[in-house]
Amino acid sequence: MHELTAEDKAKRDEIVTKLENASGKITKQQEKVDDEIAALNDEINEYNAALKEVDALADEVVRRIQGYYNSKSEGWKEEKGEAYDDWISSWSNINLSPMDMIEEIALDDMEHSKEVAELPESPES
Repeated sequence: MHELTAEDKAKRDEIVTKLENASGKITKQQEKVDDEIAALNDEINEYNAALKEVDALADEVVRRIQGYYNSKSEGWKEEKGEAYDDWISSWSNINLSPMDMIEEIALDDMEHSKEVAELPESPES
């Protein structure tokens, strides 16, 4: 065999076309997904902003409970202190970890069609 047959070249060209078409479709879908990810990240930012509001509220509530608790007598603290400690603990230890942003998807390089198209057709090519 000294070079690819006409059938081999035609088959190669057909495959290159398939790869290019699929690559274009994948790129379009990736752009759609990236747009959706951007919209999702906007919602995540809104959610995280609300968490910051909860954090500020929790700090204020704990400050007020602690102030009330500190103003009471030792007898009152012995009687009701544990319940207040639990209440303070609940407001102090709430999980307010923000949601992570979603990264855009990263696809592998789709250069296969170019590589296949550039394969030599003969030993001299």
